[in-house]
Amino acid sequence: HCRDLKKGTFVIFRSITSGRAWKKRIFVGEVVDDYNEDDDLIGIHYYTDLGPNDYWKNFDPSKPLVERKLKKEYKNKDGVSFTRTSKIDANSAPVIEDFMNHELDILVGNFQIKNFHIPHTEPRRASHAP
Repeated sequence: HCRDLKKGTFVIFRSITSGRAWKKRIFVGEVVDDYNEDDDLIGIHYYTDLGPNDYWKNFDPSKPLVERKLKKEYKNKDGVSFTRTSKIDANSAPVIEDFMNHELDILVGNFQIKNFHIPHTEPRRASHAP
């Protein structure tokens, strides 16, 4: 539930209200507004990996989440996404979306990214007693 998400933490989610192709995509974002019970809304700033050239066509939805270099997503005046902060100007805007609770399929919540990546742990080897 959105009320369990904390501002300043990250969430991995699917957008239930998106078109058919987008419903299959998994997104990562930072919770930028606490869940508002009255409006049933939570604000999430998208983080994405647009590749080394910061080009929106380089987004690869099949790239494993732990391999993505996640950066805050912005859009220019034409609505084209970018992640390089050097491109931010007066006409740029962060890609933040307000979601109602029923619009999100929350897969993982309340974690931090480290060095632009989702932290992961290596599987532990089973210990066998002699």
